[in-house]
Amino acid sequence: MAKANWFERMIDVATLGAGLAAVVVAGVLLVRTIGPDPSSGGPEGVSGWQRYAGVGHRLGPETAAVTIIEFGDYQCPYCRASEAHLEAIRREYGNDVSLVYRHFPLSGHGSAYSAARAAECAGKQDRFWEFHELLYSTTRWIEDTSEGGLAGLAEQAGVVSVEQFTRCLADREIDDLVNADLAAGRELGIRGTPTFLVNGELHAGVLDSLRFKVLFDELGEGRP
Repeated sequence: MAKANWFERMIDVATLGAGLAAVVVAGVLLVRTIGPDPSSGGPEGVSGWQRYAGVGHRLGPETAAVTIIEFGDYQCPYCRASEAHLEAIRREYGNDVSLVYRHFPLSGHGSAYSAARAAECAGKQDRFWEFHELLYSTTRWIEDTSEGGLAGLAEQAGVVSVEQFTRCLADREIDDLVNADLAAGRELGIRGTPTFLVNGELHAGVLDSLRFKVLFDELGEGRP
């Protein structure tokens, strides 16, 4: 019986060790995905940040008291998790907040770059945000970023001409739009997604509605 108990304890120790190793690996992967460790210090300030808001796709007025610039990746689960919080903030603050979306497809996400290109093509027909919402509300497209699969999403998003959308996908100039966003993100030192530039303050990783609200109340003091 003693030998049996000793053997069982050894199994428990081995199981615990494997579990801890999995947690460590998961933690490393998480940090690599979302970028800098938020506990490493306060948000970094960016001078002249307004120029990063002059490119991309905007919801809300340019005169809003608080501007959020999101650098996102459509295949990133943390970006997807941020969507509901961003929508809640927009509902609460209305025209006092403006959201600008810019692409930062990570190299480890094989479908993200194609999705960003497709979103730009939908934007050519004024359906960027509808396509954007579909990409974040569904995951089936990740397995099929073929021309046909993306065209199906474009049709759901309400593009006027699927044929025009398909021709756009073959246009290499669309790469320039996505690459310009990538270059801007790298210039800011962004390493992962989502990363938010909020009135010039860089915040890496998911910011929930409560943290956003605190941040907005600080940055938007004096709103009419």
